[in-house]
Amino acid sequence: DIEGWKEVPQAYNIDEFIDQGVFIQGQAVPPELQATVVPGFGHAHKERMAGFCRFASFGALVSDECSGRVFARPGNPQPVAWYQMGARETQKLIFGIARTAEAFFEAGAQEVYSGVAVEPILRSKREAHALERRRIHASKIEIMAFHPMGTVRAGAPGLAACDPWGRLHGYQGIAVSDGSLFPTSNKINPQLTIMALARRAARMWIAAG
Repeated sequence: DIEGWKEVPQAYNIDEFIDQGVFIQGQAVPPELQATVVPGFGHAHKERMAGFCRFASFGALVSDECSGRVFARPGNPQPVAWYQMGARETQKLIFGIARTAEAFFEAGAQEVYSGVAVEPILRSKREAHALERRRIHASKIEIMAFHPMGTVRAGAPGLAACDPWGRLHGYQGIAVSDGSLFPTSNKINPQLTIMALARRAARMWIAAG
């Protein structure tokens, strides 16, 4: 049995394809989240979830080259975040899913839930390879986003939102010191980098009195 919810979360990673912009990472997923991506309805879905203690969950993380933006809509105070995944990123993701499925089948899996609407259940490496050859639109893939980075460009006034220290142009006493300052994705959990940015900003404020 796999009891990933117990003790300190631990997982395996597959870093063989990092140079291709694909990092495959295992993680412990609670049943209420896992249930949303397990295929099937009614009794079929219930039977699959009854075997949750035999589930292992991996995700294919891709290094994207796309961009998005955050903007305001007239009459609506809530900002809108817009992002569109490109063809290269979609292909990277399908590549990562296929490699993950191969690893699972080598480990003895009977079914792999791909998260791809056109082929939600894979039962062999042959089916994983066939999935990789198909033309699949990004909208057909179950996608999640973690550790968003960017959106607050650092640079000169008029060209960027803040200066290199994170201080917002046109405002006093406000500085950004989170993942928003990153010019691009660093491909890993950014916690330590964000902590370093926050410490750097704090020292700047202290020095400024």
